[in-house]
Amino acid sequence: MIALNDASDANTEQALSSVGCAVTCIGKVALLLGGLGWWRLVAMLKRLRPDMVMTMLDFADTLGRPAARLAGCRSLVTSIRARNLAKHHGQRWFDRKTVRWAEKVVFNSRSIVGYACQNEGVRQEQVAVIPNGVDDLFAQNGALRSEYRQQLGLQPETLLLGSVARLYPQEKSIAPLRAFAKLSTDQEWKAVLIGDGPERSSLLSLGRELGLTDRLIWLGARDDVEGWLAAMDIFVHTANFEGMPML
Repeated sequence: MIALNDASDANTEQALSSVGCAVTCIGKVALLLGGLGWWRLVAMLKRLRPDMVMTMLDFADTLGRPAARLAGCRSLVTSIRARNLAKHHGQRWFDRKTVRWAEKVVFNSRSIVGYACQNEGVRQEQVAVIPNGVDDLFAQNGALRSEYRQQLGLQPETLLLGSVARLYPQEKSIAPLRAFAKLSTDQEWKAVLIGDGPERSSLLSLGRELGLTDRLIWLGARDDVEGWLAAMDIFVHTANFEGMPML
């Protein structure tokens, strides 16, 4: 696995390493600074000579497709997982030119196929839809709800709202806080926020400004999201676009 972004997750890297998957991080700065990182990517692909290269997420699509092509890789697959509304015009033009090199374009939701065909140059014969795998939690929902609400010391009558999101601009995480500030102070309610990212400090400050300090519960990044979802009475989702759709 070759990571082109600067973000890393130690737990994910350890899990991949434990099953024999080597992880190399090039980083966005190296890729964009004079193109040195991109040429390193090409050299790595030439040396590894993989049977197939798969690019995932927009940054890897834009830079990985031409790198795989130049390196002479035998098979290229791309995965598109969202309506990429944030792409600028130049990147979208470039992606339309390079997506033709992919044998297949894998989607995790049928609802984004039409957008990709219209805006990113994907052809119908390239489309493959593989939905995300999701555990059936209904059977254990009651037990999870009780267990996770107890962790917060919530009374049965307390209304629990919640949000799960990376704290990045596209998630519009400011919107839930401003909505929470309009809720009645007479109602017994709390809001749990799961996720982390560069906007965390500014959101914490906004929560204090809005007088929500005693109402908000910040849990950061978690790997037990299913339990917290079961604990919530209302789930709040405000993202402009989402990379993990389930429809």
